[in-house]
Amino acid sequence: MDVPFVWVYLDRTRGLGHAVRVTRTAAVALSLLLALNVAGCEQLREPPAPYPRSAAPTVAFDPPARFARPSVPLRFSLGRGDYEVTLDGHTVLIAPRSGDGPLQGAVFPSSVPAWQAAPVHPYAMPALAANTYPDAAHPRPVPATLGGRRLVLFGALVATDGGHRAVEVDAADPATGELAWHAELPVADGAGAGGWFAVNVFDAGPAGLLVGLAGEHAQSWLLDPATREVRWHDATVGVLAVEGYAVGTTGGPSQPHRVVALRLPDGTPAWSVDGAADRLWSAGPGLIAYRAAGGGLRLLDAATGAPVPGLVPDGGVGPCRYDGRGITVCGAFDGRPGPVFAVDPAARRLLWSRPDLAVSALFHGALYGLAVYDAATARVREGSPGLPAAPYAVNEYLAVAPADGAPFVGYFATG
Repeated sequence: MDVPFVWVYLDRTRGLGHAVRVTRTAAVALSLLLALNVAGCEQLREPPAPYPRSAAPTVAFDPPARFARPSVPLRFSLGRGDYEVTLDGHTVLIAPRSGDGPLQGAVFPSSVPAWQAAPVHPYAMPALAANTYPDAAHPRPVPATLGGRRLVLFGALVATDGGHRAVEVDAADPATGELAWHAELPVADGAGAGGWFAVNVFDAGPAGLLVGLAGEHAQSWLLDPATREVRWHDATVGVLAVEGYAVGTTGGPSQPHRVVALRLPDGTPAWSVDGAADRLWSAGPGLIAYRAAGGGLRLLDAATGAPVPGLVPDGGVGPCRYDGRGITVCGAFDGRPGPVFAVDPAARRLLWSRPDLAVSALFHGALYGLAVYDAATARVREGSPGLPAAPYAVNEYLAVAPADGAPFVGYFATG
């Protein structure tokens, strides 16, 4: 008899061991209820997956252009607002951008999350129950290999046991959600209390782990991933992108608004651009994209801060995403028709510009919407990819897309 998957409230103050015992107890109790044919429990069952676990497709298509039916609804326990969808192999990671819910993970084709992971301390949210900076996931899952171990990193603004605020950085096992370690970085008690804020964690390779709290009371840290010791701390810049330098923004009532780059080895300032940026992204090797508060997308040389001319067509918008293979695409990435353009960041060359292309995901030279496009030319590569809607995320194994009746639906790549 199948045992249904059940969400169990985890008391952070009593540790993960208590959570495991509670979960097992709940599972046994529900098994007994099912044996007694208690009415109303059928909806808790996980529906059969269209593929047996042992027969789940494992062939990689890099990049994929076609996807299989039947689809698998991902029955995640979701709150309100938007979500960050990240894929790591066959693992689907979902994090709420509002910052008021845990990171959840499912190993596809399972249709329910196998685990959830939350900070050790409770979330410390501002008066508004949503993060108003739409491109800053909180927490944003970052798969990384540290010390030979695969982990998922995420950060959050939390309230510590003493009632003070801190940025907590957590590393979870992507197979189980169990926390491998966490680090606490104290911040001012007013941090995140007004306006927008963003907590971001970046794997900066040999330099370490970069953690940025952007918004008012902006600050950043570089952590040693082995010891979690702080290598340097900047009390004015909230890092939002890493591209050879840590690039972020200053803000707050007593600070001038600037875009600032910090050197990775020691955190010293490398360059700055006056004026507020209300969005900022990595735009591929050596490029930073930002939208000035007064409007207009700009691409900067990440090493000098100098504008790179000729790359942004009239009406160009962000965010900008790098495909991991040599092409950067900028556009709304919301699945609706709008201006989209692509650049070669190495050659500093505009590749193409379209005024009304509907796209939502980018992966290894392929651009995804209702069709699949060649990211270098914008030509249609596959007009019928087998997806009912523009996907949130794609990798070499699967795609996750919205669908009627389920927040997320997964599809295996088949070609």
